[in-house]
Amino acid sequence: MAFSEVEAFLTGEPWVPFENRPKLELPSPSERRALFEEGRFDLANRARAQMTRGVSYREFKVGCSVLAWHPTEGPILYDAYNFKPVKKEEKGEAKRCAERNAIRFAEQDGCVKIIAIVTASREKSVSEKYDHDVLHPCEECRSLFRTVPAIDQDTIVYNILDTTPPLPDEEIAQHRKAVMDFVASTSLPLPDNTIIHPPLNTEFDIMAEERTMQELQELYREK
Repeated sequence: MAFSEVEAFLTGEPWVPFENRPKLELPSPSERRALFEEGRFDLANRARAQMTRGVSYREFKVGCSVLAWHPTEGPILYDAYNFKPVKKEEKGEAKRCAERNAIRFAEQDGCVKIIAIVTASREKSVSEKYDHDVLHPCEECRSLFRTVPAIDQDTIVYNILDTTPPLPDEEIAQHRKAVMDFVASTSLPLPDNTIIHPPLNTEFDIMAEERTMQELQELYREK
């Protein structure tokens, strides 16, 4: 069954409004943990890919992949990156962190549970008064987590420090040429502002920290 009306049009699959679909039973905490473990590698790579697309005036890039539960479709992944092209103070919804963007996508689709929030960055600090081995969610994101009904104490927070070197320029050039050749073979126009993102280095070098949302909140209460 098609997830969206656009997907139904493109695939020919039947489209049934979400409210008319049978509801799925919400997975237990142990079942949610199993879903995360099954998708951990994919979530990590998706967050890493989004990191390369981050927009930051100071090259402070963060990617995020969220594993969420939809009441009729089950587990779905949502990806996003941070967006701060100019230096200015931003608070609340104006602060477009990768985590906020991905969570909002899940909420807009009607997801009722955030199972895991996975981030990737080359940074280690969020400019607070203590150091981290990996980049933790900033204060604005931690405040957001407390207000989102789909996030609970069992939500998994998985933060990655990605120190993988980028691929050599010649491999990136080959990738871009392959994409352009494919587009040319389909006779489809490519918009002038299209960005062809470089591929990921699959021989990655990462460090990661994992904790539940309850453990994250307790960590910062202690600070």
